[in-house]
Amino acid sequence: MEQPSGQSIIRVVVYHVHEMQTYTRRAWLRWFGGVAAGSLAAAVGMRIACGGTQPSSFRVLHAVPDAGELDVYVARTRIAAGLRYTQFSRWWSYPAASLPVRVFNKGSDPNTPPLLATNVSVDLDKRYVIAIANYLAKLEVVPFASLPPAPRGQFSIRLAHLAPSIGRLELRLLNNPTGLVEANFREGVATSLLPGSYTFQVRDATTATTYVTLPRRRFRAGQRYTVYAFEQSRVGARALEPAAGGLSYELVLEP
Repeated sequence: MEQPSGQSIIRVVVYHVHEMQTYTRRAWLRWFGGVAAGSLAAAVGMRIACGGTQPSSFRVLHAVPDAGELDVYVARTRIAAGLRYTQFSRWWSYPAASLPVRVFNKGSDPNTPPLLATNVSVDLDKRYVIAIANYLAKLEVVPFASLPPAPRGQFSIRLAHLAPSIGRLELRLLNNPTGLVEANFREGVATSLLPGSYTFQVRDATTATTYVTLPRRRFRAGQRYTVYAFEQSRVGARALEPAAGGLSYELVLEP
């Protein structure tokens, strides 16, 4: 694996979870053996088979509200160490169409059973944010593909819903009665607007409860943003409290 050197764009607007195979803890040894045997072939043979095609590039996002810091491996490479809740890893590239992802508590021996082991299907020449999501008891991977170029003279903004205990969310403009987009948990939905200064809100699509009001800022033509919506952390003292129903967010300008 290596850092990506080229630019690549996904041509999707509404993104749903890729088909993936999740392994139980009882089956992880069989899965891990396959990774050990096949990782070198994936890293060398797939690069040859793909010819001039650029490898996929990705970074990992910790979106598990009841988990502490996490270590994340792809094949046998640790690509994130001590990743904190709502934190992104750096960008990586991988030359195969399937990412063998394993997730551990920080500092765990990678030869022991992981919290999660799964294969994530990706397309070569494309960029992804691979979110480790949901609660520990239902741990899963939710990949979000990068947005396509914004329409000429506009910018794009996407709502990515990563709060498992909260229902359907909507992104709207302040003081505007009409929502721009709506998303369920695991979904990322985008829209495009003319450039200018905007104040966005993330609200409950059913009750109209406002969770987050983003600071007003100027958006320029050609830019692509994603608003990642998270629920409050349940680690430590909060782990004993009921869900507060609040949200936090990260507004990310895509490369």
